[in-house]
Amino acid sequence: MRCPACGNSLFDFQADRFTCKSCGESYPSSKMLELFDPIGDWLKSAPKGDSGQKGGNEPNNVRLTSLTSDLNAMTWQIIGETMASSIDRVRGYGERFDELDAQRGNSMRDYLGRGICEQFNLDLECIACRLALSDEKVSPEEIALINGALGLDLDEAALRECAKSAKSSGDEFFSTPPQSFVAAVVYDNLLYAETRNPDDSCSELFLQTLKTLCEEILVCDGGMGDVEVDNFTTLVTTVQDLLVEKLDSWEGKPRISSLALSPSYDSLRMGPSATGESGTQAQSTASDQSENAAQQEASEAKAEEPEDEATLEELLEELNSLTGMKQVKQEISSLVNLARIQKAREEHGIKQNVLSLHLVFYGNPGTGKTTVARLVSRFYKKLGILSKGHLVEVDRSGLVAGYVGQTALKTAGVIEKALGGVLFIDEAYALSVHRGESDFGQEAIDTLLKGMEDHRDDLVVIVAGYTEPMQAFLDSNPGLRSRFNKFILFEDFTPDELLEIFKSQCSKNSMEPTEEACEAAGEHFTALVERHDPSFANGRTVRNFFEDVITCQANRLASEEELTREALVAITLDDIEAAKHMHD
Repeated sequence: MRCPACGNSLFDFQADRFTCKSCGESYPSSKMLELFDPIGDWLKSAPKGDSGQKGGNEPNNVRLTSLTSDLNAMTWQIIGETMASSIDRVRGYGERFDELDAQRGNSMRDYLGRGICEQFNLDLECIACRLALSDEKVSPEEIALINGALGLDLDEAALRECAKSAKSSGDEFFSTPPQSFVAAVVYDNLLYAETRNPDDSCSELFLQTLKTLCEEILVCDGGMGDVEVDNFTTLVTTVQDLLVEKLDSWEGKPRISSLALSPSYDSLRMGPSATGESGTQAQSTASDQSENAAQQEASEAKAEEPEDEATLEELLEELNSLTGMKQVKQEISSLVNLARIQKAREEHGIKQNVLSLHLVFYGNPGTGKTTVARLVSRFYKKLGILSKGHLVEVDRSGLVAGYVGQTALKTAGVIEKALGGVLFIDEAYALSVHRGESDFGQEAIDTLLKGMEDHRDDLVVIVAGYTEPMQAFLDSNPGLRSRFNKFILFEDFTPDELLEIFKSQCSKNSMEPTEEACEAAGEHFTALVERHDPSFANGRTVRNFFEDVITCQANRLASEEELTREALVAITLDDIEAAKHMHD
């Protein structure tokens, strides 16, 4: 088994993926079967007619088929074992809950008829076996995967017997939340009431682990039938809905982000031919569909975007007209000058070093990072570095999907949409924050790095976020640090600059603040800067404050019988004071 990229045979296994220790390329576990193709090719080319050797009475094709099946089963056994650490963590929660339940008079044990940890094991075994039997047949790969993941030693007969042991049958089984999951939700809520730690959640770990195990069962036998996909979708949706309904509402707990959005599993169903289609072919089909959709979106965006007629000098003037950001303006101007000279050298055939145009914007929220990123894309377009010059803005949720194999497709689709322009990733550090065994942020980073390399001539990536987390993000992967070597700091605005932004907002909206109103607004911004509480967001805070002022002005004018133009455009001291009270 060797890496397709570099030929190395050493891999680092993590839950649903494996990473080459030599070149760093990362692959989904279901792709592992492809790495056995060279062995299969060698076996198929073996000399025939060796009946004098051991086992020679069997036809070559029979022995080859048997050996290939054994290799596939061994592969899926290994894949299953990579999930064992996540499943062991779920069992660890079960043991912890059993201890807590004993302290509470064993009420949950009485309800379940057994311990919580034992119920975890029983439910995982029943779900895995029932899903494998959705198509009425069991493959050696499915048996090997389930044995490896759950630490069992089942054969086909034992697997079928385990599936029959479930209390409910048919559609009811997959539409009923597992009893162990109900217990997990109850004790997660009780734990949070004591610890107030939102990250200590058995329920979320259980859901992610269950999804990973079921997804691998779907693909391991080389095809996915409609019944299998429907059962999987029903089960995950049922569990996920319970999690959102019962866990998110507990005493105002800040829970459930992307888990609350049930993912679409339409890409898993490949139509009537799915049952006979290999896992690799199915993934390829889904990839083609995603690529076609991304290309269509890009074409539509291109048709809708008007041509930017501004000259390079006008763009520089627009940059310099922005409030504050003196250091940022100097950095961007220098970058534009360097890129312009580099382009001229290239046109004259002068040899030059490769210039990295990818950028890191770091600083607090509301300091103008998105605005400047949009200007950078227009600069690069005007210099002929990018073909379109548009900006595609995303965050973690726009790149990471909630289940195996889909993050790479989702990220690739975003990259396709951004080709010819700038991909701006806000709060990029969230991709490198480890969120459990089934976190897919690293998969998004791997796909992003590959996309940057494949499209280095027509794609610029700008990552942005808080200063310290961005440093940790770049240190999380050597490929990131090597591609992002230009850093631009966006400092907080001063009170005078915030007041200037406020006046600019008034001017753009044809509002005319009085001198007293401007003075009161300036005092408010000074107090905000000095206090600098967590909700302070620089320019964004000013824009929100301006909207509050407009609301307060409307409330003041509502009782007026006759409204003149002067009254409609005037911002008074009373409006500012009322807005300050609303903000506080």
